[in-house]
Amino acid sequence: MLNKLTAVPTDTLSKIRYLRVRGDMLTLTWPDHEYIVPLASAFKLLPGLKLNTLTVLRGHVDLTSYDSLSVLIADGDGWKELRYISHSSSLLGYGAPDDPIIPFDLNDPSIPQDPSIPRDPYDPIASWDPNWWPPNYLRKPQPEFWRGVLTSRDGVSSNPSVAIYRSPKNGPVGRVIREDSRLLFEQSDTTGFGLEEDASLCAGPERFKELLIVARRGHGVDYQVKKDSPFIWRDIRRACPGMTWREIKSKHIDMRSKSGGGSDSDSDSEDPFADAFTDVDRWHDVDEYVWTPLHFGLSDLL
Repeated sequence: MLNKLTAVPTDTLSKIRYLRVRGDMLTLTWPDHEYIVPLASAFKLLPGLKLNTLTVLRGHVDLTSYDSLSVLIADGDGWKELRYISHSSSLLGYGAPDDPIIPFDLNDPSIPQDPSIPRDPYDPIASWDPNWWPPNYLRKPQPEFWRGVLTSRDGVSSNPSVAIYRSPKNGPVGRVIREDSRLLFEQSDTTGFGLEEDASLCAGPERFKELLIVARRGHGVDYQVKKDSPFIWRDIRRACPGMTWREIKSKHIDMRSKSGGGSDSDSDSEDPFADAFTDVDRWHDVDEYVWTPLHFGLSDLL
């Protein structure tokens, strides 16, 4: 997406009204660490973008896909309507990780500091917050929580909205897009919500019922991407200050192949199975899409 759209003049970019992308997070690489960039952050490199509809096909991993969608709703710009499609209901039903990454304090003198690494106050790992894990990092009842986030952002009077639809059956692909073959879906808050896997969304064939999350910005809200907008969580502009996308890609993505590590292919992923299942999106209609084998996990392919 960035390869193509960053090469488009701003006046042309601002006229694009519909866009569909895959929602995997972007990984930037330094010699000693990686920086994960959500889709909302990547859009900050596209000032002028003002889509009527952004369609996102979710990534491979439940937790990171959930985070990426949450950031799009809380801080994402460039779209009036967001359609986020998940191949699996587990997006809203996965259990809390057994071994979470515990945040540490970058101001702690006992921890080695690298002055070349920009500190991001919007990154939960950048500073210790005793409330970050577990309650603030768990799944929330949806779409009520996302609806509240968008209402706080755009204002009650502008009438923003978030709705979730679920396919009543397992397959075929694309059923959840059609109004006559989907059901509204709501979660209720319960004690310990988000701690355990929700069997009604993750067990057996229930897991493979598609979800569609539709978020609409409020009436009269300026949703165009601005060049010098405030930084957001995991902002690529903070991690790579003053750099163009071409420079970022050359220094922090293409460096993997130049260093001789990993695969001999041109893939940016370090996943040993990534090259075996190349992402392909074949379609003849704007609402046609396919899921890659990696979306279903290796255990589901055997």
